[in-house]
Amino acid sequence: MIWFLYAPVAVLTYILCLITNPLVILFCDENGELHGFLHLWQTWDDSCDSLFFMREVCPSFLDYDYDKHYECREQQIEGNRTRLVSISKGVPFSFVGRIQRYFCRLWWLTRNCGYGFAYEWLSKDVVIKNVRTLYKDDYTVAYYDPESHAWTLSSDQPIIQGFLRWEVYLGWKIPVWASGKCRAMIAIRAVFRFE
Repeated sequence: MIWFLYAPVAVLTYILCLITNPLVILFCDENGELHGFLHLWQTWDDSCDSLFFMREVCPSFLDYDYDKHYECREQQIEGNRTRLVSISKGVPFSFVGRIQRYFCRLWWLTRNCGYGFAYEWLSKDVVIKNVRTLYKDDYTVAYYDPESHAWTLSSDQPIIQGFLRWEVYLGWKIPVWASGKCRAMIAIRAVFRFE
């Protein structure tokens, strides 16, 4: 299976990005985009100034008031997918705001480390109508596409209810909710999560 050849590359690019993220984000433009080869450090589906991060993840001490500085728009991209882009409103950042934005960008890229490499180098194109559900319950799902040989094993099974669960996402992130031919990024995550 090609996944076993791709997985070590995904791990190596993850480590590379983890080490270099603090420097790479200094090259973001005002819209939170990385250009040229550096775009591989950024998530394929969002800018480095992510509205999702600011609304759902960011602690209050790092909140630089995204809505004051940016407008978020959806953009169609190759592979029958969409991405969110942040468009600068041109409102200047204070010194503290620039520091907050730096750490928000760093946290976002570290949270989604190496996604550009995983999406552009290690993805598979999947025709969604060909995808078969091999197994599905409340916590676990397994999909397989016989044409591309892409597969998914995803589980967030509780180990100790309300306290600890495992989070496994292996194979490719097949967007089964989509239609047509879509690009599916490699998935390589197996961690324990405290709730």
